[in-house]
Amino acid sequence: MENVVLKKKILILGSTGMLGHVLYRTLQAKSNFELFDISFRKKLNDSSIICDVRNVLDLEKKITKIEPSVIINCIGILLRSSKIDPSNTIFINSYLPHRLKNIADKINARIIQVSTDCVFNGNKGFYSEIDIPDARDIYGRSKYLGELDNNRDLTIRTSIIGPELKKNGQGLFSWFLSQKKEIYGYNNVFWGGVTTIILSKAIEKFIQNDNIVGIKHLTNGKKISKYNLLKLFLDFFPKENFKLKKINVDKSDKSLISVRNDDLILVPDYSTMIKEMRDFIKIKGKDFY
Repeated sequence: MENVVLKKKILILGSTGMLGHVLYRTLQAKSNFELFDISFRKKLNDSSIICDVRNVLDLEKKITKIEPSVIINCIGILLRSSKIDPSNTIFINSYLPHRLKNIADKINARIIQVSTDCVFNGNKGFYSEIDIPDARDIYGRSKYLGELDNNRDLTIRTSIIGPELKKNGQGLFSWFLSQKKEIYGYNNVFWGGVTTIILSKAIEKFIQNDNIVGIKHLTNGKKISKYNLLKLFLDFFPKENFKLKKINVDKSDKSLISVRNDDLILVPDYSTMIKEMRDFIKIKGKDFY
């Protein structure tokens, strides 16, 4: 009689977003996961489940039917959109994660929630997990209120860059790709995040380690100016007759460090991350970019 290996059921919420689609491709390659995904309007694949998560009763019904072991919440209202409809921002960024927690507890599931460096106001830089979030804008505050800090679930604080499926993406990388002749890079605005590829690899590790709980900063512990980050984009995604100019604005430094000693993945330097992102796009680009 053959031994039956039970695969761990993983549910990704927001599978067509900047993080969600890369995470799906990353986990799809692993034979020990049974993968499910929920998206808003457009399916990522034939088996994707369409759901408006604001209909929480329908969402709970769909999640309960799947009965996943881990729910990864990649849904979020981003900075640019957060001011347009504050009530929707608060619902998605603040209320939804806690409603998911209620659902997860009923089916004994664990949640991995993705938060942001924007829970901090950027006055200090090199923020650790023990620093108290002090954002003043609705985006940062709404994301902070949506964090899950307990002894079962995990909230990952970071900032991400990566390719997007939609043509009018809101991320820095999509903006860079859409520019034609000249852009300005902030010399005194600093970033300390990761690519969606690195975050996806980290989430894979966290799925398999239930003891990683609470608030976790994902970073290489160093910072880079937005100007130098855009310069790296140009190095690996060259544009002809294109100019990148350096400018100064009000200083902002939301760089992160981690004081936890449970790192399961070594976050590489920024050049290595951008090169890996370029290679990922070259390999996967024919499929969905």
